[in-house]
Amino acid sequence: MKKVFKIGGMLCTHCSSRVKKALLSVDGVERVFVSAEDETATVITDEVSNDQLMEAVTDAGYEVLAVLSDV
Repeated sequence: MKKVFKIGGMLCTHCSSRVKKALLSVDGVERVFVSAEDETATVITDEVSNDQLMEAVTDAGYEVLAVLSDV
């Protein structure tokens, strides 16, 4: 399953690294691709809810602005 989130507050590669680390810490997440330039995070996962992923981003100090794709 591929999920794409619009993330607010990512300004640099350090920010994108923090978001990636936070998302990878969620059990069930297989891969994460983060772009500070596009302000997006793409998550490949099996059966992890959007709420769990959004909570990880929020706990890292960033804001999920939108769910762009949930396929």
